Amino acid sequence: MMKKLILVWAAVCLLATASIVRAGTVGLVPVGGAVGSDWSQEFNESGVGNFNWLQVEMVTGSLVNPAFTGFSSPGWLYAAGDEVTDVAYSGPASTNLDWYINFAGPSSTPLTFYFQAYDGSNLVDSAIAGWTGSGWQIADPGGPQSRQITSPVLPEPISMIFFGTGLVAVSGYVSRRRMLRKA
Repeated sequence: MMKKLILVWAAVCLLATASIVRAGTVGLVPVGGAVGSDWSQEFNESGVGNFNWLQVEMVTGSLVNPAFTGFSSPGWLYAAGDEVTDVAYSGPASTNLDWYINFAGPSSTPLTFYFQAYDGSNLVDSAIAGWTGSGWQIADPGGPQSRQITSPVLPEPISMIFFGTGLVAVSGYVSRRRMLRKA
């Protein structure tokens, strides 16, 4: 019984560290309407678990510097990109965040961008967003696609704890089996 429990716990810990992308789930949602001449749109990211890195890569159109403003949670700062065609911001782990993306040109001009949210180096949400000139169309780009500008390289602490616990459990099981075979 103890062997099975150790193996199950080891499997759970090791699987918990895997990068899981929720295909078909898009957490990016526009909030309200377009604002300003060089215009802004408020967005909300939620429903995809923890994230601490947001990025946008423009396909058509461009951004205004600063590209992201008005975060609903403090501590979000510019991290990478040129803030014209691509940008990334990082901050404290969040599960629900509102912020503005600032676009160049009139709001009547259509534009398209790739959006991605990461938890450490794990992609947790990706979307392709299109502004038609009068409304948004946001869709899953068809699975996990990584177009990451620059990724934080340190794994999140809980992942390291799970991974370490899984390794200790597996090594303990193997060690115990060896001792029983010798006896």
